[in-house]
Amino acid sequence: MKRISLTQGKEALVDDCDYGYLMQWKWHFHSASNGKSGYAERTAYKPTKRQVRMHLVVAARKGLRTRKIDHKNQNKLDNQRRNLRKATNSQNQGNVGLRSDNESGYKGVSRNNRDRRWETHFCLRGKNRTLGGWPLTAIGKVKAAYAYDVAALKKFKKHASINHASKLLDASIKRQIERHVIDHLKSYQ
Repeated sequence: MKRISLTQGKEALVDDCDYGYLMQWKWHFHSASNGKSGYAERTAYKPTKRQVRMHLVVAARKGLRTRKIDHKNQNKLDNQRRNLRKATNSQNQGNVGLRSDNESGYKGVSRNNRDRRWETHFCLRGKNRTLGGWPLTAIGKVKAAYAYDVAALKKFKKHASINHASKLLDASIKRQIERHVIDHLKSYQ
């Protein structure tokens, strides 16, 4: 593994076999709208001026000929071949971490103060759906997190970024939640 220095004190990680090829250009850090995350990019001038992202160059060298590339570990500056994979838009959205405004500590879980419960939310066909509510307790929050995990694994499979709440629940509770979530998912089809 090699490191390529970028602007703003950032570094991109690449495999040894890609390092020499990538070093023929000057790369910079292009931050996302949140200012925290971003991509390694370079400016190309022919045939017209445009930005070229490093992970797409590495993916093409790897043989992945698509503009839809996912970083498995969610680090957009880790452009090692083992960290890049083809993904649809939906799969790419399934592999995102916690939002910065998340208050529950679990992906897909929010507090409903009006009904005094933890709710599981999941996006299906572009619409935010509620997959159920659980008591406003610590175990209720874990159940809500597991419900999200079940839905995410069903929809996104290996691209799912999950809460790993299963280790905190016993088998019978997990089976109940799985049936509950699957019933909810079917009702939205």
